Amino acid sequence: MKKQYLLSGLFALYFCFNLCAENPIDFWLMRFLQVGAPPTCSISGPDYACENTSGITFTGPAGMATYTWSITGSGSIVGPTNQQSVSITSGNFPLDFNLVLTVTDANNGSSTCDKTVYIYLPKPQANITINPSPACLGATLDLSIIAASSSTVAWSGEGVTDPDGTFIPDGFGGFINLTNAVTTTSGLHTYSVTVTSDYGCVNSGTATVTIGQPINLSASVTNTCGGGSTGAIDLTVTNGTPAFTYSWTGGVTTEDRSNLAAGTYTVTVSDAGGCSKTISATVGQNPLPNASISIAPNDSFCLGSNVTLTAGGGVSYLWSNSLTTAAITVSPPSEAFYFVTVTGANGCTNNIGALIVPRTPISLNSPSIVQPTTCLSSDGSISLNISGGSGLNSYNWSTPNGSGLVPTQKNQSGLTVGTYNVTVTSSYGCTATASYILTGPGG
Repeated sequence: MKKQYLLSGLFALYFCFNLCAENPIDFWLMRFLQVGAPPTCSISGPDYACENTSGITFTGPAGMATYTWSITGSGSIVGPTNQQSVSITSGNFPLDFNLVLTVTDANNGSSTCDKTVYIYLPKPQANITINPSPACLGATLDLSIIAASSSTVAWSGEGVTDPDGTFIPDGFGGFINLTNAVTTTSGLHTYSVTVTSDYGCVNSGTATVTIGQPINLSASVTNTCGGGSTGAIDLTVTNGTPAFTYSWTGGVTTEDRSNLAAGTYTVTVSDAGGCSKTISATVGQNPLPNASISIAPNDSFCLGSNVTLTAGGGVSYLWSNSLTTAAITVSPPSEAFYFVTVTGANGCTNNIGALIVPRTPISLNSPSIVQPTTCLSSDGSISLNISGGSGLNSYNWSTPNGSGLVPTQKNQSGLTVGTYNVTVTSSYGCTATASYILTGPGG
């Protein structure tokens, strides 16, 4: 066996010696075939890229043992750099980037190639404008972007009515893509759009809008009284998104109103969520209570006696002396004015007053008396001496054992022996009483 190997080696040496001596080129060709040719390196992928776009794929030759990718310029590799394919994110328009790939085959042969990609395709705009924003639940939203009419647009989000949108001229030689959305829930909503240009570049955008709950309004009205300006409106606001603003007819911006005359008042309430609501409230006019005061016995009375004042026409009363009953009894030492606030069933009030004037009491001073001339004669007399009171005094005479009286007459004559009683009453109610005895001659 060893002899066979030796003979084969000698034969090969002899063959090589003769071949190499006669043709060196053939020798190295044979040597190249023994080692193997270097692998073919190539990069497949787009020659042009959209700006700021991720996921651009480039691929090297198949079947290599190893791959080594690198990049320079306006771009970056995302993910592994040792696979057959690589993912690139492009940079800004109008720059470029250069990809370099080194491959090694199974025979350890290697090769390097590169590819320059030009970023000359700008991405389409995808900046969403939402109007109104914020908005009230149930409102129609306008969603719009600036876009070439040759673009393909895809909208998404709650209540979008036309996912493709409609291109309309913007008035400056360009176009706007417009769609609408009607929301069915409140809260923060996100709307998205994807725009694909006619040269294949894609861009996406999102925008948010706050959708508020509709405002509920109610008004509690207090009517005015008797043509005055005592009316009021108390607003109650529920739902909606604080803070609230108020705009009344006439420019008032407070929530509630007071000191109002009769009439209709309108307010618009707006909130931070884009909702608003308008209501009107009418302030009516209630009549004043028919306040009255009755006085017993009358407004002029005898000093030291009592006078009763009784108010009427309402459901509650407040006198100037702080009493709250309908009737009060007073006995002022001098002229006095009493007034009462009368409140009716409708809440309206009215005031009324009364002047009380005390009068000087009546005094019966010593009268002028003429005794009868005999025990049986009827020629006695009594003449009263009165101070105080008034000229409108009244008289009431009586006697238990005499005769000759005229009961309502001031002075008496034609009297017999006896006892005579008198009560004098002034027109103001003051009274005085006295008793006089006629004894005849000799007492």
